[in-house]
Amino acid sequence: MSQQDLGVHITKSHVSAVENGKTSLTTDSLDELCKSLQLHPVAFLALVYAAQEQQSAADVIATAHADLAKMALLHTPVKPAPVKKPHPRVADAEKVTRAVQDLKNAGHTRAEVARMLGVSEPTVRRHWNRPLA
Repeated sequence: MSQQDLGVHITKSHVSAVENGKTSLTTDSLDELCKSLQLHPVAFLALVYAAQEQQSAADVIATAHADLAKMALLHTPVKPAPVKKPHPRVADAEKVTRAVQDLKNAGHTRAEVARMLGVSEPTVRRHWNRPLA
């Protein structure tokens, strides 16, 4: 198979750089390469590691199978990336903004809101017109 046959999303220069060890594949470029080869990325990696370790692909897959079984991950669905939580300061600021906006909508003045929330008037001013997330 020629480099030109490897798909439209992977350039010949990128394939050359990978072949020469000057760069590595991202998961996206690995996926594109494997689609071009009509091969699952895990099968491709099994072949790569088999060649590197002078084993068969079956041996590499058996090792991976055993590793996942030991970790109780073989038959467990893998969750997507964890949901990113806002930094605690950002979360606290959002709470203050919401409280200020609620009291503002209830008809309180900035000074009253500051006293009620126990924050300074400049803090209330900062959150007074801030849009809610």
